[in-house]
Amino acid sequence: MKFMRIVLYLSFALLPGCATKLQPAPVFEIPIGSKVGVINYVTDTMNHYHVGTTVLNNFKKEYNVAWDIPGFINSEIKRRLNDAGYEAVFIDPPATSLRKSDVTFIDANMQLLKPNYISELERISNKYNIDMLYVIEPTTGMLLLPNVQINVEGYGVGTRNVLAMGSASSFAMIDASAICLNPISLTRGASSRGAKDISGLKMIGNFRELSASDLEKSKDAIIENVEIMISKLIENSIQ
Repeated sequence: MKFMRIVLYLSFALLPGCATKLQPAPVFEIPIGSKVGVINYVTDTMNHYHVGTTVLNNFKKEYNVAWDIPGFINSEIKRRLNDAGYEAVFIDPPATSLRKSDVTFIDANMQLLKPNYISELERISNKYNIDMLYVIEPTTGMLLLPNVQINVEGYGVGTRNVLAMGSASSFAMIDASAICLNPISLTRGASSRGAKDISGLKMIGNFRELSASDLEKSKDAIIENVEIMISKLIENSIQ
């Protein structure tokens, strides 16, 4: 990496009683033709969260859908990188977790704190000859349903019914970290926190057994949010 330019990055650290100032994050200009590694922790499992009239009616259920969201993420990253003149290299998740939630940085200098994490990045960089690494993972976020806000994870659908009236929203909570490998430094990634009301999903009946047709209604909105996230990821990290 021959060039580096500093851009303003909005970074908040929640600390007791105070918040940190805005910190600059480095954005590295990756030479055309460079390889970008991709580690994808997203699975084929869609999560369904339901909020009923009482707490006793609340539940979470998982569905193994055939949408292949992980495959779509990989193919979309590959396509956009190729269009920009870069090569995508897909890497199986290593034994050492590279999830954002398992890594700690010093806010001021974006320095890595865990030696085993640094060693793993160096190993991956040397093995695959990559200059940048993307780590894609499901995360948690808040989903707004009528009169209630719930914590959800990954992607899927949230449903709500009260006295035979109901609503449904699809959601996609996914993080995409971008890590420069020369020098090793966290740079700007992207995230999806998108949600969208779903019209046509049945609002009464057995919410525990959503049909394939019901589930399919949330797919397009999830794909749309993923596309926006990947576009931002490429734009933010390889300028």
